[in-house]
Amino acid sequence: MRKRTIWYDGDGLRVRQRTCLTDAASVVNDDYIWKAVAGLPVVLQDVRTPQDGGSTATTTYLYGLGLISSTDSGGVTSYALADGLGSTTQLTDSAGAVTDTYSYDVFGASRTTTGTTANDFRYAGEQRDGNANRGLYFLRARSYDPTLGRFLEKDPLPLGNRYSYAGNNAPNFTDPTGLCSVCDYVHDKGADVKDWGTDVSDHPGSLIQITAGTAVAVTSTGDRRREGGVTVYEKCGGACSWILGRVNQEAITLGHTILSRGPVRDLLLIHELTHVGQGDRYGLLWAPKYFLEAYRHGYNCNRFEKEARRAAGEQSLCGDAAGQPGKE
Repeated sequence: MRKRTIWYDGDGLRVRQRTCLTDAASVVNDDYIWKAVAGLPVVLQDVRTPQDGGSTATTTYLYGLGLISSTDSGGVTSYALADGLGSTTQLTDSAGAVTDTYSYDVFGASRTTTGTTANDFRYAGEQRDGNANRGLYFLRARSYDPTLGRFLEKDPLPLGNRYSYAGNNAPNFTDPTGLCSVCDYVHDKGADVKDWGTDVSDHPGSLIQITAGTAVAVTSTGDRRREGGVTVYEKCGGACSWILGRVNQEAITLGHTILSRGPVRDLLLIHELTHVGQGDRYGLLWAPKYFLEAYRHGYNCNRFEKEARRAAGEQSLCGDAAGQPGKE
């Protein structure tokens, strides 16, 4: 059974980690010495001491813009080569020969590893706890599980998905502090504005409803994704939650934005994408047509809802075949 005990300083940095690998005779203490480099605290030394009185091993780290090298107690130095994200992809010796290689999936889980050099700094140049602790990464404020692509603790800032890593955009962003839910929020709002420009350019006749949907999106929170040429907000809060409460629906479509209280799975997505197509087909006339149909025939029996139910293969709620075309 493996067990860890961790001590933190007043800034929340891990200063000691005690790991019991198998039994009391296999207890190892790691003491970390930290220093701020370019505004970010980094480990300068890792002093590893077996509790049974074995030899102490000290690893010293050197940084520039990222990790440059590590030197062990015997004076052997390894140099880290990184990719554009900062992930260590190779280690070389003092002669420049490659001793170790690493590759990762998009969220940092280890794919292939060669070599036997002790090295804790891998994905995004951050400290990995090793297989004894599920390969978690210590990102200062929180622990990150690259297998899940999620943090194990909530971000203290209540915006967006509080467990997501780097705005769910791991190929382009990192989260070295573990405090970047605000990054998620800012990234999502920027994407809302960018996608508004694309949607209006492709569907100029839907300018008003696309703009209305984007206005709600930028004042909402939730799990955002782009699918089928539309923006989808799942488990949404903010303006989205208020509007859904007012209309008493689980999901609605505004222009090219789908807003939902819960997950938007396949059938619901097809249903709402049908409404997007209706809006693009009728342009500015779609909203008046929709509300007139709903007034005449009821919400479930207006021809726009029937068409959407038919497209999604859903049962009609009107006692007739779903989606039969109505009269103009």
